[in-house]
Amino acid sequence: MQNFPSDHDHEEKPPHWLTVLALTLPRMVLGWAGDSGRLLVGLIGLNFRKTLFRLRRGRGRCPCQNPSDSGRAMQTSCDAMLSWSRPIRFRRLCPLLRQNPAGEWRCSVDTADVRPFWGRAFAYLGGGIAGLYLAAALAAFLFLRIVGYPVTIPAVAWPPAWHQIDRARAQYFTAKAEAALRENNSVAAMMALSQSYQLDPSNYDVGRMLAQFSQPGWGDTANRVYQQLMREHPERRGETAAAWFLALLSRGDFPTIVTLAADRVAADPAWLNALLFASRRTGDSDVLRRLLAVRPPLPPYVSQVLTLELELRAAGPAGAPRLLERSLAPSPAPFLVYYFTDRQLRAGLPDAALLTLKTYGGVMAPRDRIELVLATYAAEGWESIARSQVEQLLNADTNPPAVELVCAQLIRNPDPAMLDALFAAVYRRPLPKNGDLLGAYTSLFCAAGAEGDWLRLQAAAAELKSLTRTQFTSLDVAEAYFRAGRQGSVPLARCLRSLPGLPIDVTYAMYDYADRRK
Repeated sequence: MQNFPSDHDHEEKPPHWLTVLALTLPRMVLGWAGDSGRLLVGLIGLNFRKTLFRLRRGRGRCPCQNPSDSGRAMQTSCDAMLSWSRPIRFRRLCPLLRQNPAGEWRCSVDTADVRPFWGRAFAYLGGGIAGLYLAAALAAFLFLRIVGYPVTIPAVAWPPAWHQIDRARAQYFTAKAEAALRENNSVAAMMALSQSYQLDPSNYDVGRMLAQFSQPGWGDTANRVYQQLMREHPERRGETAAAWFLALLSRGDFPTIVTLAADRVAADPAWLNALLFASRRTGDSDVLRRLLAVRPPLPPYVSQVLTLELELRAAGPAGAPRLLERSLAPSPAPFLVYYFTDRQLRAGLPDAALLTLKTYGGVMAPRDRIELVLATYAAEGWESIARSQVEQLLNADTNPPAVELVCAQLIRNPDPAMLDALFAAVYRRPLPKNGDLLGAYTSLFCAAGAEGDWLRLQAAAAELKSLTRTQFTSLDVAEAYFRAGRQGSVPLARCLRSLPGLPIDVTYAMYDYADRRK
């Protein structure tokens, strides 16, 4: 039996809801987007034309009502809303649009009463701008956080707090520098510190670290950073100048030391020794004359030292004894006694130096007095007395300052027996952990190198590597300097740069050692 299709079989199935959504959603989105654009234009354009209409007191064509209608309330259609996808959205622009009982959209006021709504316009525009701004701020916040910058939403969204963004970026690069240091990658650490300091120049500690890492190979960069630190952190100028001086001294940049010390000596006469040392290396005597002429004048003992220094330079080695065999005036300043005794020793007058120490040595600090006493004994050839003095010093207390003092003496005047006594004292009574162990063991390294005692040099190197928990490969450069002797090709400045933490007195001694082996 043949089956014929029934009318029920020809009924169309309703479309799937996804099909309906696919067909209607684009139209809805386009309609909403079009109405939103018309709203933005109308908030200014339509309200402006309504304002002109009001200023003309209703004369002329109404900017929104249909001119063919009566112009009466609820009987006049609105031409301005005809292009809108949904007329109800037009009410955001003009709330005068209403529906009559028949459901038709009409203007609710007479033509003469048509008016602008600037308050509504400014509210929508302001809200839109604020919304866009907050959305952009949130996007920027998310982007910066994804990159790794530790910013906060207030720092991104509030313009007066935008400077905190650079600080957060600086913290990010500081963290990268710390990670690079943990991996012993000093070049990457320096680059990260440079970016961090550029973003946040107010961070003194980052600037100091950048200057420290720059000074071995990028001296000009280090100088610029130190200058900026002194300029932007005047409350820490003394601390900065001291660190800068150590960096300059290790590089042998004596012209810059002269400039720095001359600038600082008026505020702190302790810089006088650095000034004299560097000016002798550069041969610059004019800076001393300029300081003698400054007003207000420098302290009397500073003027006396500068005057004597100029006289000694003018007299030369032959005329120095005549100036240095005389006695000092009563109650001399401690530095004047130190300077006068040191000059006597360097002029080859140990007897005169010994007399000066007996007469005036009590006014000096104990450390300075012991340093000069040991130097005087060495100049007199009294090695046994000098060793006895050192043994008494080390038996009293083995501490970093005492070790550094003896090492400076040994670098200037090598003595194998005294070096034995020094290392024995350090092994017998280890240095206190709260002291400057890096400076002390670096000094021991140099003292052993100056003596040519390679076994003890290696022992000091092992202590330094253990102390810093690194391979301390730069010690190889310093060792090569000492092993090369007079025929060495390694410059002193390169040796000094390879020995971070070297005390200033030991650094001075290293320059004397280099002069002696030329």
